[in-house]
Amino acid sequence: MTLRFRNRLNLIISCIAFICLLVNSLLLVYSIWNGTFMENDYLGLLNEGRILTKNIPLCVIISLLFKDLYVGVITIVIYRSFVKTQATDIIFFTLFLVSLLVDSARIYIPLLNLSHTYSQLYIFCGNAGVFARLLGPIALLFTVIMGFTEQWQNLEKNILILLIVSFFIAEFLPLNTAVTNDNFTVDHNYRKILTAYAVITAIVTLILQFINNKNRFFSQMTTVGLGLLFLGNAFIYYGTNILKLSIGIILLTTGTIIFIQRLHNQYLWLD
Repeated sequence: MTLRFRNRLNLIISCIAFICLLVNSLLLVYSIWNGTFMENDYLGLLNEGRILTKNIPLCVIISLLFKDLYVGVITIVIYRSFVKTQATDIIFFTLFLVSLLVDSARIYIPLLNLSHTYSQLYIFCGNAGVFARLLGPIALLFTVIMGFTEQWQNLEKNILILLIVSFFIAEFLPLNTAVTNDNFTVDHNYRKILTAYAVITAIVTLILQFINNKNRFFSQMTTVGLGLLFLGNAFIYYGTNILKLSIGIILLTTGTIIFIQRLHNQYLWLD
């Protein structure tokens, strides 16, 4: 993968993210204007409780719109910060951003009232959610273990392997299309396994990042940033109320700023 191709890819992903943000926002406004969003059965997900902790379907919608905005902005930041730097770390971090963009497809389940329709679009949204949960953590792990210049010859092969494995597992994992969860994911029998996978991958990633920084005498702030990224992404994924959504946005944004800024400083120091 050439530097020029990577930079163009970042710009393309940014454009796609902003287009998704615009389309999804207009679709949300249209559904609220026509009353279709308020008429669907997702309002049954509301529960009794304080305003900050009770389930509000609109919070999930906002979290998915935020993912589109986040991906669009961060890909531009990456482009401007690493436009002349052949950083393998950033390529796999971009793969993490792609997983967030794919996960935002969940927004079509409530906006188009797909739940219980058993349509191909509903199944696609379910598969997209699983694909994103598989790809996101492993992409951040490879951001750490492939962050060396000598690994460039394996770059395309590793990217292809991650995409293919995530795709096939998501495609063949059986979905329980009769149940839509409160975060608009299609239910399946392996939720606990995927949660354990995400937690274990996060722990391994942080340990490896800590060891790499220690061996290379770098600041551990990139480790802190990655930790906040994992936590923020988890809170946003389960952002069914105002409290979870707010914490997720703050942690994800802060972690991203810390990680990218410190990583950029490391490459400047190496240069």
